[in-house]
Amino acid sequence: MFDIITKQVGNTIWKFECESKSNRNGFFHHVELYKDGDYIPRSVAHVQYYNRTWERYKYQTAMLSCVNTIKERILNKAVEIWKEENGRKRILKEEKNAVHDAAKKSKEYAEMEMLYDLVNNAKYGTEEEGKELEFLDRMLVLVQALCQMKNDVA
Repeated sequence: MFDIITKQVGNTIWKFECESKSNRNGFFHHVELYKDGDYIPRSVAHVQYYNRTWERYKYQTAMLSCVNTIKERILNKAVEIWKEENGRKRILKEEKNAVHDAAKKSKEYAEMEMLYDLVNNAKYGTEEEGKELEFLDRMLVLVQALCQMKNDVA
C-alpha cells in the first residue's frame, strides 16, 4: 500500500509515492517522485532503518533525498553544458563553483529549493498521519486546559 503526499510549488504539483516495508534488517522507506503526474526517472529514494526513525513525520528523509537528487542533477547538468560550450573535458574547481552559483539562480533550482523547504518544514506527512497528530494536539490542549482548571480551583 502506498501513501501519497502532494506538495504544490507555484503551478506545479509534486507527488511523492511513499511505501514502508519490513525486511530482515528492520524496515525501509521507498519514495518515488512525480511532477504534474509524470514520473521523474532516477528520482527514487530508498532509506533503510534498523530500529526507528527520528523524522518529524513518516517518509521525510526519503522525500528530502528525492529532492536533493534532482538538485544535484541540475548542478551536474549545468557543468556538462558548460564543458560542452567551452570544448573542455575537465573543469577547474573555481569554474565549477561559478557554474554551480549560476545554476542555483535558475528557476528550476529555485523551485527545488522551495519544494525542499516545504518537505523539510512540514508539520505532518500523509493526510492520515496529519489527522492523527491534529487529534493528539487537540487532546494535549484539552489536558492542559483541565490541568489549569484544576490548579485554579485548588
